[in-house]
Amino acid sequence: MTVDNALQVTGSTTTTELLAYVKAVSAGNTPRSLQVLHDILIEGKDAQRFVVDIIGLLRDIMLVDVAEELIKSTIQLSELQALSKKLGIARIEQMMLILDGIQKQLMQTMQSDVYLELLTVKLSMLVEPVATVSSSLDKSSVNDESLMSSPIKNKNDQKDRTINAKPRVTEKVKNITPR
Repeated sequence: MTVDNALQVTGSTTTTELLAYVKAVSAGNTPRSLQVLHDILIEGKDAQRFVVDIIGLLRDIMLVDVAEELIKSTIQLSELQALSKKLGIARIEQMMLILDGIQKQLMQTMQSDVYLELLTVKLSMLVEPVATVSSSLDKSSVNDESLMSSPIKNKNDQKDRTINAKPRVTEKVKNITPR
């Protein structure tokens, strides 16, 4: 039994294909990312397994600078380090959250190709981390009564926070009943 046979039986993707996909996605090259994805799908790779493999690769990229001994990938450390530097921990975390969401959706659909394409577009368009509460709102706007209640998720401490404010009523609406 060869490595290629084992990959074919399990539906796994080669490290070369995974690396090409992650490089294209991290560069924001959506057309190239979709082409790599389609090449992988044409080979008959399993959608769920593909997502698991990408999560595993991102895990290794994240760990390369902090716990090199935990890396499971056979990809050269220098390539993992270059991707780690390019992506950064916050972007890797966002990518993993997107992957987790798509993974859950894949369990409930027969349209796995469509969800993998959606995943690819989302990942390749993810340029920088979403702003946190502290950087996107200043203290004066938090007390502004023109704001309605809206949940804001702070990625730093993973706690939901709600800004409570009173809505302004500008004019009364009469009850109108249909004839």
